[in-house]
Amino acid sequence: MERNRTAAAASYDAAVTDASDRGPLAGLRALGRAGLTTVAVAQSGSAGLRSRYADVRVAAPDSCDDPAGFAEALSATVAELRPRVIYPGREEAIDAILDSPQCETLAPLLPYPRLEALALLRDKGALPELAAEHGLSTPVTLAEGPPADVVDEVGDRPCAVKSAMPGGAVELTRVARSAAELDAILGGLDTGEHVVAQELCEGELVGVALVVDCDGELVARFQQTASRTWPLEAGASCNAVSMPPEDRLVERARHMVASTGFAGLAHLQFLRVDDRCVLIDVNPRFYGSMPLALKAGVNLPSAWHGVATDDPRPQPSDYRVGVRFRWFEGNLLAAARGHSLRALTDGGLGPRAGAVWSADDPVASAAWGAGAVFERVGRRFRRAAAPGGIAMKKP
Repeated sequence: MERNRTAAAASYDAAVTDASDRGPLAGLRALGRAGLTTVAVAQSGSAGLRSRYADVRVAAPDSCDDPAGFAEALSATVAELRPRVIYPGREEAIDAILDSPQCETLAPLLPYPRLEALALLRDKGALPELAAEHGLSTPVTLAEGPPADVVDEVGDRPCAVKSAMPGGAVELTRVARSAAELDAILGGLDTGEHVVAQELCEGELVGVALVVDCDGELVARFQQTASRTWPLEAGASCNAVSMPPEDRLVERARHMVASTGFAGLAHLQFLRVDDRCVLIDVNPRFYGSMPLALKAGVNLPSAWHGVATDDPRPQPSDYRVGVRFRWFEGNLLAAARGHSLRALTDGGLGPRAGAVWSADDPVASAAWGAGAVFERVGRRFRRAAAPGGIAMKKP
């Protein structure tokens, strides 16, 4: 499906959904700082609806809990406010839009010129073959298919297990070091679920964010390394630092992304194992540690918007190396599992970026902090205390 690039004049530049989450909130702020007019879409009372960078605030059902209601509310927003581009804040939001009766109206406003290319990058089962074609390593796939088949085939081998497609029942990548742990993760899943188990690779988490245009050319790039994640064995960056781009790695990643026909923002995650980087995931959306790139001087959302609207775009430029990022909530969650809180205070001097706190958007920052204490941390504590640390979506 090709995106219609001759849409009628819009009242607003961009709508950002799921602005209750860290990544979409960072994207909303970045678009606003670039001088673009924005519509924030989130659940009532969410921090994103309090951001000074939201020109219009729209309360809508949650894209995870009520995808049909979310799509219906988003369709009404589009009809009234006519945003030029819709940026889905979650994988579930992408699915809610594409699976909805309103798809014909909403899909042409997504920042993805070719939906087939988007599907290719989101398919975790197909990622190893795609990566290998462009000189990138991936973990060896041990088994793929229905949960019971995967449990039987993997046996006692340590593995990382995930849903084959975003939005599946295994919400987060989970680590199993025995057959019993794997059965605890997959045993209760529906037989129709499609999951992937890969060899367990352990190493430093490396993030490479790229913005690629419709000709496959690089518009922006940023690289970071994490010193701590949550969940600890297979999670998002808690502490990270901006690093110089590794030209060979960036070029291979760009070539892989461009080969699918994809244009826009792609956040690739690697594990540095010995002397090689192993690709473990690709996210075609705003991501949680994106404030680090913004603090270092790379406005990825603005570059993406240029690609999505065919406006003049920047060329890749230098950025500040050594800028540090800290996700306070993630470190607290790690501490709740018995790990040190030193990560909150160490890390050296120099410029820093918080996962949510922003001095130029204090009301939204404070609202997020309150929500994290009373809602998110409590919910994740309950998940962390569950057998096997299983994190699963509601059926």
